[in-house]
Amino acid sequence: MENTEPDPQNGITDEYDIKQFGLFTVITARSFVKNDTVASVHFAGQYDNNATCLYLTDFGNSLSYSGSVKLVGEKKLSSEDIRALYIDSKPNLLTLSGGVSKSLNYLPEINNRLEDAFQQNSGVNSNLANVEKINDSLYFNSFFNETKNINISGSVLSNVNIKGNIVLYSADSVYIKNTVHLEDVIIRAPIIVFEDGFKGTVQALATKRLQIGKNSEFLYPSGVTIFNDTLDESTIIIGENTKILGNIILFGFPDRALDNNSIDIDKGGYIVGDIYCKGKLMLKSDVFGSVYTNKLSHKTAVSNYENCLADVEINSKKRPSYFIGVQVFNEKEEKYGLIKRLL
Repeated sequence: MENTEPDPQNGITDEYDIKQFGLFTVITARSFVKNDTVASVHFAGQYDNNATCLYLTDFGNSLSYSGSVKLVGEKKLSSEDIRALYIDSKPNLLTLSGGVSKSLNYLPEINNRLEDAFQQNSGVNSNLANVEKINDSLYFNSFFNETKNINISGSVLSNVNIKGNIVLYSADSVYIKNTVHLEDVIIRAPIIVFEDGFKGTVQALATKRLQIGKNSEFLYPSGVTIFNDTLDESTIIIGENTKILGNIILFGFPDRALDNNSIDIDKGGYIVGDIYCKGKLMLKSDVFGSVYTNKLSHKTAVSNYENCLADVEINSKKRPSYFIGVQVFNEKEEKYGLIKRLL
C-alpha cells in the first residue's frame, strides 16, 4: 500500500494499492480528509493500439484463402503471395488493407507474467456458505476484502450468482451451466466447460481443455486462456454464434509440441480482442483485433486445408478505442488505463 503526503491546500491524503487478479491488474484507491474516506477499485490494463491484424509464423507455407476473406491491418506472413483455393465451388473475394512484411519462424515472446495467473492466488480458502449473500441470491466478495478461493472440484455449477473478488478452482474439471451468472470472477481448473448459452464476465484459466458452448457471450472484460507447460494435448473450443469480448490465449509448451495444441473457433460469432495461439488455429468467426498463430487450418467435411482462411474478417481497426486488454507481450512502453470500476 502506497501513501502520499497530505495536500497542503486541502489536507487530502491519498492511498493506493496495486495487485494482480488473474490476468488483470486491480487498483484500489482511497482518499482521506478529516473523518471522511472516498474509495474506489478498478480493473486496469494496457491500451491495445497494435496495428497487426495477422501474424502467421514462417514455416515455409504461404497463406491461402477461400470465399470472402478480409484482412485489415498490418500482416506478417511467410510470403506476400496469398493463394486462392476453390472450396465447395464458392466464389472468392480477398480484401486487403495494410502492408505485408515477412514473419519469423516463431511467435513474438509472450508476457512472462501471464503464467503467474495460474498460480494459487493469495487470499483465504473458503466455501460459498462463507461468502456474503446479498438479497438472498448473489454471492459477493468485495475487492476491498481478501480474495476468497472456493474449491468446486468435480462439481457441476448451476443456479447461482457469483460476483467480485472470488476464485473458483478445481483440481480436475468443472462444468458451468447457463443458469450460472458470473461477474468479475476467476475460474481456474485443468478442464473447464461452459454450457451452451452461458453469459457472464469471467477469466477462464485452464491447463488442458477449455470449451465454450454455442450461443454464449463472454462480456467485457473477459479472458479465455490455457497455459500448458507439458507435451500433452490442450485445446480451446468455442462453439458457433459465440461472442468473446476479451483475449484468447494458448501458450506455455515447447515448440516440438505445437501440433498437440489448438484453438477451434466455430462460425457465426466474433472476437473483440486478440488471439495468441501457440499451435494451430481453426478460425471461422470474425476477429476485431489481432491474431498471432503458428499455423492455420480450415476443415470441411471431406478435407483439411493447412494455412487457409475461409469466409472470415480479421480487422485490427475495428478494435474499439476504449478496449483495454491483457498485456500479451513484453513491451517496454506501456500505456495503462482503467477498464472497469468494481466498487
